[in-house]
Amino acid sequence: MPTWTEAELEAIAYLFPGANQWRDRFVILGGIPRYVLEVTTQDPTEILEAACSDCTLVDCIKKIDINSTIPNAVHSLVHVTSTHPYTESSVCYASQKALDIIVRKKGEEARGRMRELLGSCQGNPLTAALCGYIFEPYAIELLEKGGTFKCRELVSGRKRQKPDETTLVIPSSTKTVVAKV
Repeated sequence: MPTWTEAELEAIAYLFPGANQWRDRFVILGGIPRYVLEVTTQDPTEILEAACSDCTLVDCIKKIDINSTIPNAVHSLVHVTSTHPYTESSVCYASQKALDIIVRKKGEEARGRMRELLGSCQGNPLTAALCGYIFEPYAIELLEKGGTFKCRELVSGRKRQKPDETTLVIPSSTKTVVAKV
């Protein structure tokens, strides 16, 4: 079944007197009537946050069909869509808000795994190069966003002193940076 449009939901919204915030819910949760019109005290953004916590990144990007084995939570983040004559389907994110939440939460998880990888590779020259390739785009992304960073002088292991630490404040980049083509 295709997702519903705002006009279609508006046509039946009067049947759900408790769903007085349905337009706001539609913008955040997308066009699935049960998510938009159900009477709930839970904030729609909290619904998406909880759904994102209950699934993996792979769940959020793989093709969904009737036989998919994905957690129910994913259905509030990713919608199966179809158009007449309903013989083919595609998937889309429930809303821009859903996509933003997936990118933020799954990005944080990926950065955590990257930190673990970098920590486990300490002292191994073969993996140090790999870590450099992984870390470089991450570092560039952080610098583009700007912020306050703690910096210290790099010293060799022969020096028995703790390097001085300073704070570096970098403003957010105003230029659009394009990835490699």
